Amino acid sequence: MWTGSVSISRPYISWATGCGLVSDIDQSLADVVEMNELLHNTTKPILAWASSMENWKDILEMFETVAGGKEKLAAKPNMMCLVACIDPLTYPEDTVEEILFNARNSIPMTCSGGPMPGGTAPATMAGALVIALADALIGLIISQCARPGAPIILGGLLDGVDARSMSVSCSAPEFSMGQAVAADFYRYLGLPCFMHIGSTDSPILDEQAAFDVGMQIYTGALSAPSMNMFVGYLEACMSGSLETLVFGNEAIRYCERMTRGFEINKETLALDLIDELGPGGNYLAEEHTVEHCRDHWSSDLFTHESYEDWTTNNSKTLSDRIHERVTVILEKGCTCPLPKDTAKKIDAICDRAIKRVRG
Repeated sequence: MWTGSVSISRPYISWATGCGLVSDIDQSLADVVEMNELLHNTTKPILAWASSMENWKDILEMFETVAGGKEKLAAKPNMMCLVACIDPLTYPEDTVEEILFNARNSIPMTCSGGPMPGGTAPATMAGALVIALADALIGLIISQCARPGAPIILGGLLDGVDARSMSVSCSAPEFSMGQAVAADFYRYLGLPCFMHIGSTDSPILDEQAAFDVGMQIYTGALSAPSMNMFVGYLEACMSGSLETLVFGNEAIRYCERMTRGFEINKETLALDLIDELGPGGNYLAEEHTVEHCRDHWSSDLFTHESYEDWTTNNSKTLSDRIHERVTVILEKGCTCPLPKDTAKKIDAICDRAIKRVRG
């Protein structure tokens, strides 16, 4: 299950979340406005967040409105709440309150910290993972004390720091490796977990970004957590990119094919056909080929042309093709709008929150 950084519809992205803070509103309301926009523009489940309990109750009311009521949301949640501690090993009062509230009301949560090796955790991978895993397990304990069996997915993030810029680095191999280790740890305990992958330190979708996103997504596919989240972020998750999300969707599709494997049985082994055609046989016109040729992966985003054909066909780079794909999606607009009465109700909740903050 993969979470994309924006609500743009991509078939291999199962969840949606925001690609950055809304900047043209009072920042204490950015969470409410963001969730309102997401609910208007996607039918995918949403990874939600809130800056205060008051805001979270407004946001939750919006989700309940879309779901058709509190009972229907509890029975089939179309959202999950992101909560996090302050590293190392510190849970502010409002975060504890939010965890307790969600647990008592059966609201699914993701919970993790993000310690920085050498900053908010020991500099070694092993020592930093101790902090990262303890951070998340504290949240688990709080939630289960409130209500045993409360739904929660844990993370084990290591926010590595680039020593030259002192900024968080998503491009470092330790960023993915630490999370892969955490996934093994949670699997050993029988606990659901998530990985924070599909992002890059690069400020644009370039060769570095493609490498980072591809390697991270492949690591996530091999690690097989319950949820992989935050595909499509740039600048160490300081900004989001529609083009990077589209590229990430294609990388997910590729990696899911890699990890799915293939079936071995009498039909797929085709021993009778091999015996019939023998040495030098040509399988192109065989019925078996017609039935199975579409089993193989193919992409209409990546090129499969020779250099000569590519130059003849406008010499479009992968970046060009991705940008064109994004343009087509945006021009199509939202294809799944909310019913008008529901849209008005959640807009009214958002407006009420704005008036509450502005007085």
